[in-house]
Amino acid sequence: MSVIRYQDDKVAVIESPPSCRTIHINKYVKPPNDDAYMSDHAYYFAFPWMVFVIPFCKRDDKPHIAPCVYVGFRNSPMTDDDQTLCYPHLYNIYPDLRVCMARSVRPRNTDIKALYGDAIQNFWGGHFMLNMSLHSRYLRLNAYSTDIRVRTHDEWERNTRENPNFITSVRWTPAEPLSEVIEHARATIGEI
Repeated sequence: MSVIRYQDDKVAVIESPPSCRTIHINKYVKPPNDDAYMSDHAYYFAFPWMVFVIPFCKRDDKPHIAPCVYVGFRNSPMTDDDQTLCYPHLYNIYPDLRVCMARSVRPRNTDIKALYGDAIQNFWGGHFMLNMSLHSRYLRLNAYSTDIRVRTHDEWERNTRENPNFITSVRWTPAEPLSEVIEHARATIGEI
């Protein structure tokens, strides 16, 4: 079960334990003698501990989640001494751990905790796509894990089906401490 680790008037930090889920990834397909197109692929992946940093504000006295969340991987839950986040091994992630999301979460009610859940569901319900503006050379060279168990989507799925617990032993690439990601998220509020 996800736990709220931190919350103030602009940012919430939600930590989720390891889990398995199906996600959708759009990939470019280039058949011989034809134009390239996007093709949807569903994969069943194990995920390690995940930390979501969710910026929010109030509009017309109703909570409103920003059109982005920040997400990091971890192999263990956060402690006071270790709050380093690692790069998620997914497309659509910027170097500051911001996730490109197509839409903001619309308020259905005034329960902010329900909106946190909506923001996380929005993240999982989207399509992860290889977009050159997001999947930059920097990310390819520095962010993605080189562990052979997650090197390709097919290997990640196969290893998940064989033993999903492998995921918390993958060496993820360290990104930033939680405190810096929170500051990025606070800056996001000024943009919405």
